[in-house]
Amino acid sequence: MLSVFNLVLPFFGLIFLGFLVARISRQPLEALGWMNVFIVYVALPALFFQILSKTPVAELTQWAFIIGCTASTLCVFLVMFGFAFFRTRKIDESTIQGLAAAYGNIGYMGP
Repeated sequence: MLSVFNLVLPFFGLIFLGFLVARISRQPLEALGWMNVFIVYVALPALFFQILSKTPVAELTQWAFIIGCTASTLCVFLVMFGFAFFRTRKIDESTIQGLAAAYGNIGYMGP
């Protein structure tokens, strides 16, 4: 349990820190967009690199996890795509909605 907490705390800590700074300093909407760019493209990849550099390669190739994560992402995409296509009858909009629903399953929590 402690290892999960140690993995999740920095990730959500960055998100909370961004939220706190935005609340305290009352930045305009454009500045918040740049903060989002910093967190997603600078801070989280650096955090990932630090975590993955300490992880042995054998632990990174857990095929049951990889297949399970990929299958669950596909299932979420297909369910949302199906609902969206049933409502709109448009493949392009349904695809975007399916990707938006499934993206959270392939985000930064995997490693």
